[in-house]
Amino acid sequence: MAFSHTTRIRLGHTDAAGVAFFVQPLVLHHEAFEALLDDAGCSIASILRERKWALPIVEASVQQTAPLHVGDDVTFTLSLEKLGRSSIILLSTMSKGPVQIGGCRTVHVAIDPTGASTPLPTSLVEALKARLS
Repeated sequence: MAFSHTTRIRLGHTDAAGVAFFVQPLVLHHEAFEALLDDAGCSIASILRERKWALPIVEASVQQTAPLHVGDDVTFTLSLEKLGRSSIILLSTMSKGPVQIGGCRTVHVAIDPTGASTPLPTSLVEALKARLS
């Protein structure tokens, strides 16, 4: 199972030539992850408000085989590479229409308010399994 999120490339995503610059696929990958969390009832806003734990990205990579231009609709389809005790590895494929043009990979580690590693909350694990397994 996977979770898909489609967005349109806006002017703010691009450089002066109207092409999305290198970091934007990662920004959009993370927006897709936020949409997944919203769908699961675990919004980033509530996580930040509660301040019991956080899920920072500790590693990120992107591969892209075609440019993204202003007005392009791009779909990020999320899947799990790994669901660990205190970390997740999140993958996405990036597509323009039916054509896959790349993907992103992020490693997230759950931390407590002191910054120490902590087990992933059960609610998050259940939400990820329900939507990405």
